[in-house]
Amino acid sequence: MLSSVFDYDFNVARILDELSTVVYGRKILPGKTLVIFDEIQDCPRAIQSLKYFCGNMPDLHIVAAGSLLGVVLRKEGINKLELKRELSELYTIPLEKYLKKYYIVGGMPEAVQT
Repeated sequence: MLSSVFDYDFNVARILDELSTVVYGRKILPGKTLVIFDEIQDCPRAIQSLKYFCGNMPDLHIVAAGSLLGVVLRKEGINKLELKRELSELYTIPLEKYLKKYYIVGGMPEAVQT
């Protein structure tokens, strides 16, 4: 239900107005109110909104928590890495040579030095 607050846009004033009306029952005041987004990983747009809160309302105290937050953020990072272009052969050919040598010597420090 509350995730729908983030569906429309990232207008921080509107989000706070809706949250204060629905959840808090009082006005949320920067510098006075602590806003806690618990289990934030369940709402990716709430995670995205944090940069807008930081940029547009830096005096607002916000805590973002979630039992699986690290997992979600790590997965997002991996997905972004997968979207990047592949490494050029300038890098992959020498790296593949080093990897093959590593396989052959077994990666043991003494064998590698020899």
